[in-house]
Amino acid sequence: MSRVAKCFAAFGRSFEFLTRKEMRLFFIGTATLFFFTFFSPARLSALFGWPDSRTPMGKWVDHSRARSSYCGVFGRYVYDFPRNILRWTVEYEGEPSWGGERDWRIKGCSDRFKRAGFDFKLPNVSLAQQPNHVENNLKVSVSLSQSNNPHATRDMVSHYRGLKVGGIPSGAFDIDVGLHYFDVDLGFRYLNMESISRNRIFWGLDNPSEDDVYISCSIDALVPQCSFHSASSKLGASLVISMAMNHLSDWKMIKDRVEAQLLPYKVQ
Repeated sequence: MSRVAKCFAAFGRSFEFLTRKEMRLFFIGTATLFFFTFFSPARLSALFGWPDSRTPMGKWVDHSRARSSYCGVFGRYVYDFPRNILRWTVEYEGEPSWGGERDWRIKGCSDRFKRAGFDFKLPNVSLAQQPNHVENNLKVSVSLSQSNNPHATRDMVSHYRGLKVGGIPSGAFDIDVGLHYFDVDLGFRYLNMESISRNRIFWGLDNPSEDDVYISCSIDALVPQCSFHSASSKLGASLVISMAMNHLSDWKMIKDRVEAQLLPYKVQ
């Protein structure tokens, strides 16, 4: 007899000591556990249209399948984003962060967005219609979020200045990028291990014709990446753009292209 067959035989013999009532309870408990593992109340409500007291509309709605667009407010502007341009399902204010229990009520144009994500394809910085299918080396990832602090950009630059390291002189300016810069060592923890990463902070403040910006680049990484931060006056939202450092000299063109292609989704 094979080892697998012996295991099944031993498992079967373990039930010989159970009464019929105990076996019935065992199988009912196993079936109940299986059922609620794969069929959550939200899925059942969406599938059968059962009412739920927590939803004023009287039923659950699965955002990812039932909606073709998402309407909401960033700052003073109302946007309506088609589902096919979003990198993930948008979050609205009042909802928990990713991983928490979501509020499946239908949200409308009067509700405030918390954040929304998009991908843009290089080299033309064109808005991707299927964001999750863009190759990593050919994309620029963009996130919009509520701009609750108009001084957030200069606050972050001020914070990083206090961590400045290295022999870079004060007021150093990168001609290719067109921004001032300095270096900082940033620590982070991963799997109970601490690591230090050298980052270069590029910044541009106090230009009356431009939005304040700062860009953080992981210069000691195998493939250096940059994260661009700005409070976009055109979009009325905080703008974060992630890209490879070899595209850094084009940051202003990328920002302008991103803003120009998201503005048409502003409905009022």
